Amino acid sequence: MRAWIRDYTSRVILPFSAVAAMLRLGTKYDFNHLRTEALYRLRAEFPSTLQEWEFLPSEYTHMQNQGGILFDIVNLALEQGLFSILPVAYYLCIQDIVGFYYYQSSTHCLKGTQDEIFNGQKRDDGTLATLPPAVQRVCVLGREKILVEQADATLAWLDNEEVSGECENSLECARVCTNLVSWVWKPMPEPCRSLEKWSMIPKDRLCLACIEEASKIHEAGRQKMWDMMPLNFGFPAWDELKKLDR
Repeated sequence: MRAWIRDYTSRVILPFSAVAAMLRLGTKYDFNHLRTEALYRLRAEFPSTLQEWEFLPSEYTHMQNQGGILFDIVNLALEQGLFSILPVAYYLCIQDIVGFYYYQSSTHCLKGTQDEIFNGQKRDDGTLATLPPAVQRVCVLGREKILVEQADATLAWLDNEEVSGECENSLECARVCTNLVSWVWKPMPEPCRSLEKWSMIPKDRLCLACIEEASKIHEAGRQKMWDMMPLNFGFPAWDELKKLDR
């Protein structure tokens, strides 16, 4: 224990158990320096703004990745009243594909499947990290809300055969949109689409006018989905949620 207490200010990557101990000890014994450092590490991995989310690297940078870490972080946050990191943590819990192959950033967290939400994630030592039943319910219901809402937000531009009123090639653009609808919704819709970066959309054959209009709708939709993320999981809006952190 002395080693990580001595080294925490260097911002080396620490085991999750060390970060959890720092938060618990810091809270219980008023060790503000330990609590502050633990909060910094957790909030850096689970941000509360879309701008911070955009720049997350593809791996954990403040904690060592390990089996079951996402569910363990959720339980720690619930125990310690760190509510502001829970919307992003829940959002990552509901992703459908283990190690999702391209999802913008935060692939370090994407270990959740529907089965794992109910059955738990295996830790490196063979034990199970599990979510409380109430959280399981919130995640499943939140996932359904996101799937419905992303069609009217991030992906709203796909509803029109001509995205722009100044479309330069209506037949080709309509064909591209039809193909993209199939790509997005089959075989099953995925909640990750709600925050998917515009750069990841295969829209090369859209005309320039449609690309410009679609990108505006897409980016506005991403911000809308981010703003609604806490609400989709039963929390108040971001500003109010952050005030609830103990």
